[in-house]
Amino acid sequence: MNGIRPQFLRCIAGSRGVVRVLACRWWLERVKGSLSLVAAWLCLLAVSAVVVAAPQPDLEVPPKRDSHGNLVQQGFRVWVNRMLSSNGGYTPLRISLAADPPLTTSSTVTIEAKCNRNLWDQDPPLFVEQDVALPGGSSEAAVVDMSLPLGGYANHFDINIWIDGVYQPKLQIRSGQLGFATRNYQSQIEIAFVDHGVQQQPMVVSGRNVLFGRTTQISLVPIDEFPEKWIDYTSLDIICLTREELNELASEHPKRWQAMRRWVLAGGNLWISDAGPKLEHLPRIDWLLELTGHSSLDKAPEQDPRKNETRSNDQATRSWQPVTRISDLTPPDPFARSNSGAGLSRGDSNAGTAPPGNSGTAGTKQPTASMRERKLGLGTVVVFPGDVVEAIQELTEAGVVPDFAGPSSILWNIRHGVEPFADNSDFWDWLIPGVGLPPIMEFQILITLFVIGIGPLNYFLLQRKRRLHLLVLSVPVSALIVTLGLIGYATFADGFQTRVRTRSFTELDQQTGEAVCWSRQTYYAGIAPSDGLRFPLDMSVLPKEVGVNSRRRGNQMSGRTIKWGEDQHLAEGWLRSRTTAQFMCIRSRPTLASLELASAPGQPPVVTNRLGTPILHLVLRDTDGVYYAANSIDADTQTTLQPESATSAVADARLAILQAQPQAPATPGNAPPAMAIAPTTNLTLDSRLEAAIEETRQALGGNLGLAPGTYVALVEKSPEVEFGCRARQEDSLHVIRGRW
Repeated sequence: MNGIRPQFLRCIAGSRGVVRVLACRWWLERVKGSLSLVAAWLCLLAVSAVVVAAPQPDLEVPPKRDSHGNLVQQGFRVWVNRMLSSNGGYTPLRISLAADPPLTTSSTVTIEAKCNRNLWDQDPPLFVEQDVALPGGSSEAAVVDMSLPLGGYANHFDINIWIDGVYQPKLQIRSGQLGFATRNYQSQIEIAFVDHGVQQQPMVVSGRNVLFGRTTQISLVPIDEFPEKWIDYTSLDIICLTREELNELASEHPKRWQAMRRWVLAGGNLWISDAGPKLEHLPRIDWLLELTGHSSLDKAPEQDPRKNETRSNDQATRSWQPVTRISDLTPPDPFARSNSGAGLSRGDSNAGTAPPGNSGTAGTKQPTASMRERKLGLGTVVVFPGDVVEAIQELTEAGVVPDFAGPSSILWNIRHGVEPFADNSDFWDWLIPGVGLPPIMEFQILITLFVIGIGPLNYFLLQRKRRLHLLVLSVPVSALIVTLGLIGYATFADGFQTRVRTRSFTELDQQTGEAVCWSRQTYYAGIAPSDGLRFPLDMSVLPKEVGVNSRRRGNQMSGRTIKWGEDQHLAEGWLRSRTTAQFMCIRSRPTLASLELASAPGQPPVVTNRLGTPILHLVLRDTDGVYYAANSIDADTQTTLQPESATSAVADARLAILQAQPQAPATPGNAPPAMAIAPTTNLTLDSRLEAAIEETRQALGGNLGLAPGTYVALVEKSPEVEFGCRARQEDSLHVIRGRW
């Protein structure tokens, strides 16, 4: 037994080892199976998350196959996204198209948006076209970021699609199918906030929101969906950002921030909240506003105010000014359909009414004291210590309107000097002299000669020759000759070429290499260009019309077509033969144009004209405050400025600006018929264009004075002005205000 026990125990131990091995193998198999199940479950969750996160197409055409599995109908999926509300400017529209299954070869897709202002088709349609390549062998969608001009037309539109020139009727989409809110244009304020995707939005509209007595329309846009083209912001009046959102835009979405910044430079309004109770974050905000596309975020100032005390109190504070009150809160604008029973609120859809104007303590309370504002180009930036909505409520309760919220700043039509879908009475004050008007004096002379010739003179000559029976022939023949002569004179007097008259203002910042240009361009073509008008992609082109209502009643308006490609092609309906057309054009972009200045101690400065155009008059103030001037400087030439000529040059420049003031032509009756029925308001007087020119004229007059390190140049043609076609420029004004 004693010899058997150890052997038995060894056998048992070996058996236990085998059991342990078998148990381990079984456990490993179970664990492996469980891990496979867990992995499969996690993969399923990931796939489901992707499926849930992927947006559903707005239109889907499933593929069809025959009994043999051959594809008989190509499938497609279409997504449409309108990112901002619509006003008078450009509205961005994103259209994505994916093939199912993928195409075997690459194809060219033509997308057309047929736009109407309303469902009743009182206005002619606007056709916007753009081509995009759909790659073969790929399931990726082709994406088109289309800009719709005259944003009010984005209320109702049809999407039509061609693939390699073949129309696809099954891919047509109507805006009513997309659930977009539709509305007609009115004089209201368009505000954009960042949408964080949370239930409580930064601002909730109760009924129709009212801001300083005017109706507003709110757009909530995810921060990664803001447009990357600056013209797509032109339908907005105000963009509201927090300090953190501004930092995120500049660091993670630099293209979007630069586009937004260029919009502000061109005259937009940017409101920034959460600058700190003592505005301690103002240096960082100030630096980001000056951030260009060539700058680096690594050089940004520290956000700790203790490390930037000198900068905060010196550099930043000098560029920011306290907000001032301009007037008491007035009743809603008569052109705006406001709702006095609605107000601003945060997260409360049942907000109360806005307090009536002049009900606050304007005399004892100064709600604007903690706010700061500064100019950025032609635009305005306002910073709030805390929440912007609370600040607006405080101003409303005090019954005051600060200067940054005046009508010329936040109302789109006044700021641009354009009424998008109505008559512009000031259309007539910027015509090409002597062109396009009826030849009234010539008609009076011809009709007088006709009456004398066809009457007594004709009768005397025929009676003398005893052929009075020829009166039945001589009278109609003479009438035909006179009529043809009048038509021929009018035709050849106006000519067959295209003429343009321009009034422009350019803000040129040589320190950042950026330029902003506003130009009012009037065209008259004896024969309309067959290729239409072509403008750069970075230029906002806003038609300024007259006689809209009369043409609408007579159903005389035809559609317009714009094609996006290498340029902005206004193909049809924008400029007609022997009809005056007018546009307000805005451009904001980097530029190399400059005025080079070289100076030596004790010597007058020497300037080199790198503006690319001859300078007619130049007035310059150096950094020491001394004025210099010169006249007639050709492009790429040098000249020495003289201080003693500054007085006469200033007078010449002021006189040139005054002589080029808009003025209606003198005609019998003192006004064309279309002007007689037009509204009496003149929007252009308060526009950014006219305000900048008037401010420059006053500075030349000594009321304000030029800032040191700046200059004013009157040139033959601004380097930032582009004409839509080959045209002869006449009687124009181009003002450049620059700093070096």
